[in-house]
Amino acid sequence: MYLLYVDESGQHGGRHFILAGVAVFERQTYWLANTLDQIQLRFLPSMKESIEYHASIIRVGQEAPWNTLKVDERRKLLDTVYDTIVEGQVVLFATVIEREWLKEGTDEYSFAFESLVNRFDRFLRWKYKEEGEAQRGLIIIAESQYHQRIETLAAKIRQTGT
Repeated sequence: MYLLYVDESGQHGGRHFILAGVAVFERQTYWLANTLDQIQLRFLPSMKESIEYHASIIRVGQEAPWNTLKVDERRKLLDTVYDTIVEGQVVLFATVIEREWLKEGTDEYSFAFESLVNRFDRFLRWKYKEEGEAQRGLIIIAESQYHQRIETLAAKIRQTGT
């Protein structure tokens, strides 16, 4: 089974809306989490609780704990995280919407979520067709202001498909 963790990005009310996902095979999650924990221990040894790696926040370095690292340390940390993603065979998905191009009345999150689910489904079909790997998928959605819309949309997709 592949787990797809989904989160939105971009500034609320900004020009673009981004919905991205990270797909990981279920047996890889332990190793991936362990590697990310080791990266945290290497760069931020005093931090005892797990942290989230948000590239834009790390790059700017104004918020704790990132403000304790020098620019070159933050760059090295991000490079190490990116290497982990590549080595862990993580599959990335994203939908980027320029808000002004959406039809009036179109819900940006619904549009992006349906697109992302469709891509994830195609990936799973490709795994079966090309590699003979019959896999299921589970979508995990980050906490968001879109919580109610997600529930409604997920019910609709279960009933009618994408």
